[in-house]
Amino acid sequence: MMSLKRFLLFAGLSLSVFTINAQLCDITPSKFKGCRGDHFEFSIDAQPFSYYSIKWEFGDGFISNQKTSFFQHLYDTFGVFTIKVTLFSDASGTIKCGPKSITITINDLPNAIIGLLSPTKQNLKGNMFEFVDNSLPGMSHAPIIQRYWNFGDGGIDSVPNPVYSYHQSGTYLAYILIADTNGCFDTASKYVTIPYSSTSIIESAKSTEFFLYPNPFTKSVNVNIPRNKTITEINLLDLSGNQILFRKIIRENNIEIFRDGLPRGMYILKIIADKVSVYKIMAE
Repeated sequence: MMSLKRFLLFAGLSLSVFTINAQLCDITPSKFKGCRGDHFEFSIDAQPFSYYSIKWEFGDGFISNQKTSFFQHLYDTFGVFTIKVTLFSDASGTIKCGPKSITITINDLPNAIIGLLSPTKQNLKGNMFEFVDNSLPGMSHAPIIQRYWNFGDGGIDSVPNPVYSYHQSGTYLAYILIADTNGCFDTASKYVTIPYSSTSIIESAKSTEFFLYPNPFTKSVNVNIPRNKTITEINLLDLSGNQILFRKIIRENNIEIFRDGLPRGMYILKIIADKVSVYKIMAE
């Protein structure tokens, strides 16, 4: 017959083992709140060698039996989700611990929308683009509290409805980044264009930076580069600002640009070195 002392010792050991096993299923998340599209990381203390199999349940319908004590999961919807873990000690399904569970909250994203009260295409002289933040809160109804505008030429702003003017011709991608009180964010973008014209072009005759010949040209045009210059970027564009040719970091004394089927007409050659130089060239 077991003595009271031995019984209490046995009961204490059994309770300790039960407690330790139960703690093996405790789930530690990388965070308890996040945004739609976030990756969450979940871990448990139990190592794979200490159990026969495992069942992960992520609350959004996804279940995994991958034998791992660490799992990363992406939530592509929003709501409150219950994550569960169950450990099994043998093939017959004897539960070692669990199911243990935790709850996380996924917030919806705000919806970034750019409005434009002015035309998307304007002449360089007197251009004025009136941007409007038409963004909407997500289904979590969190107010939008921050916005960041980037106008594609280095200009930035943080007001809701900025008015912006560009100093050079070209096509620019303006975008907005918004954030709400839940820390969720979204972005949107819109192209605006300042066409090249005779008033926005630096004529080659007025610049000593680079020498272009022949101009007009029939088969190709050469760009002579001074020895002390390194071109970081060269662009050939039509008069609407559409890119025809693009090259980066050129360490040559002469660049030959072939016509390659270009129709007759005027084109823009934009050369970036220590500053931007723009030339008008004519294909005959």
